[in-house]
Amino acid sequence: MSIKIEFEEAEKNWDKLKIKATEIADESKETSEELISKAKIVGEELKETYSRISKRLTD
Repeated sequence: MSIKIEFEEAEKNWDKLKIKATEIADESKETSEELISKAKIVGEELKETYSRISKRLTD
């Protein structure tokens, strides 16, 4: 996968994470453990993706 495509996909996931964070904040009365769990998974995936992109750019 090219760096550009991988970066674009990471940006889409970043946008999803921001939306999930907003949903969690908006549902302060009934915070869903499922939403928190999914947001953490997306965050970890983003971290790994940006690390791969960074490594490829420095090689």
